[in-house]
Amino acid sequence: MSVKPEETLALKKPYLVYILAICFMLAPFGNLVIALYSSGIPKWYSPYIWWRLFTSQSAADIIILSSIFVAGVALTIQKKTSWFFAVIVLVVVTLNNLFFMETSPKQALSPWYIPLLLNAPILVVLYFFRYPYLDKRDHILKGTHKRYQVDIPVKFPKLDLDATMKSLSRGGCFVTITGEFQKKIIAGETIDISWDGALSSALIVYVNKNGAGLQFSKPEKAFKNHVRTTIAKSE
Repeated sequence: MSVKPEETLALKKPYLVYILAICFMLAPFGNLVIALYSSGIPKWYSPYIWWRLFTSQSAADIIILSSIFVAGVALTIQKKTSWFFAVIVLVVVTLNNLFFMETSPKQALSPWYIPLLLNAPILVVLYFFRYPYLDKRDHILKGTHKRYQVDIPVKFPKLDLDATMKSLSRGGCFVTITGEFQKKIIAGETIDISWDGALSSALIVYVNKNGAGLQFSKPEKAFKNHVRTTIAKSE
């Protein structure tokens, strides 16, 4: 049975990224406002005029304007794949605008420069591209592995600790640990986990008061078989 475990990491809200997302979503409309306002067209604020200006652009410009808006929407979704897509789009748009500036040196100011100014905070997005703003168990394009509720005794042989695996995915697990473990189980370190004698290295992704989240690394064949058969029985 697939579950959404209670020990799911509590992610912080990247409010600065959300502000940037709003800016990106507003940028295409800002472009149109400046272009129409500076054109001197009567009733430039009419939606009909806006639509005519938008559809009169080249296909490339329409794609760019639409992509900026979509990238803004993507940044509101706290997933690695979504943010990765947004960063790629914004990098492409930045390169496009740099090319435009290079080939249009006579223009001191253009409404199409606005996306370039807004794309500068890409580095800010990359700064937040990490835990605790994004789930460590999330993978670009692959997403988060489905997790299954289990109740399996395991051991940490080098630490002389007993534990119980409470949730399992193809890439890792959450274990509750008995005894005093906070000084032995430290996030970011690698430990060995034993499951019915089968071993695997595991990265300690996070630690809470009940146990730890682990990411399997270089599991033995027998360990892989345990994971595969347990998941198959749970589905």
